[in-house]
Amino acid sequence: MQKNILLGAVMVLGLISINTAAWAQEGSATRQECVVQVTQVVDRIKADGFDAVAAAIKPGGSYSWKADGYVFCMDAEEGIMLAHPYLPPQMMNRPLMSWLDSNGKPFIREMVELAQKEGKGWVTYMSWFRGSPETR
Repeated sequence: MQKNILLGAVMVLGLISINTAAWAQEGSATRQECVVQVTQVVDRIKADGFDAVAAAIKPGGSYSWKADGYVFCMDAEEGIMLAHPYLPPQMMNRPLMSWLDSNGKPFIREMVELAQKEGKGWVTYMSWFRGSPETR
């Protein structure tokens, strides 16, 4: 069950996490590139396990490309970040459901709800967030 949740999280949340406003910019990640990268992550998790993939999810790693393209892994039920190339280590393995983007949008909650309802999709959000209400 844990493996299924993780694989679903990588496929779904990795895809819906990219900020769609950035696609219009030159040199930005495209939807197709995002789909390809997430598919590669899922295939590698299936072949080598999550720990092998988590080690490559870092700045300049295999799953970060262009200025705005990267894959992260999150538990698709609890909104717990499992691997992210740009968040500091203290943000890992904690629930982030209450995080808001700079416009006050609960983007992590939207990702989790979309993953649970549709199994895939896209969530647009501002890159800079304010953090959870508890840390403001």
